[in-house]
Amino acid sequence: MPSEYALLAKTLVGIEAIVEELDPDINLVQHIEPFAQKLVIRRYAPRRIIREASSIMGKFMNLIKVFPDDVLHIMDTVKQGKLHVEFEHTNLGGLIKSLDKLSNRISVSLIIAALTIGSSLIIQTDKGLLLFDLPVLGLIGLSIAALLGIGLLISALFSRTK
Repeated sequence: MPSEYALLAKTLVGIEAIVEELDPDINLVQHIEPFAQKLVIRRYAPRRIIREASSIMGKFMNLIKVFPDDVLHIMDTVKQGKLHVEFEHTNLGGLIKSLDKLSNRISVSLIIAALTIGSSLIIQTDKGLLLFDLPVLGLIGLSIAALLGIGLLISALFSRTK
C-alpha cells in the first residue's frame, strides 16, 4: 500500500472518531463514499489508462530506437581508449576536516614534546642566566610547553562537546 493511502486511511479513522464523538448519528463513511467512488472511477478510467499506456509505450519505443546507437557510441569510445570515468565521493568533507584537526594536534604535541625534552636538558646543565638556581632559557621553554599543552587540552575538550 502506498504511504499516501496509509496516511489518508489513518487521517480518516481519526476524523471518524472525532465526528462520532461530536455526533454519534452521523455516518461519515456514507458521506465520503460518493467522493471516493468518483475518485476511483477517475483514477482507473479506461481513457486515462490508455493515455498513460500510450505515453509509456512511446518512451519505450524511443528507447528501443536510440539504444543501439548509444551502445555503438560507447563501444567506439572504449575501443579508442577515450572512456573517462569521473568519481567523486561526496561525504569526505567531514573526514578531511577531522584528519586536518588531528594532524594539527599531533604537530603541536610533537612541538610540546621537543620543548619539554630540550628545556629539561638545558635545566640539567645549570649554566647561563639563573633564576631560582635554574637556567632561565629552560624555564621559558617549559613554560611555553606547559601553555601549549594546556591550550591543546582545552581545544580537545571543547571539540568533543560539539
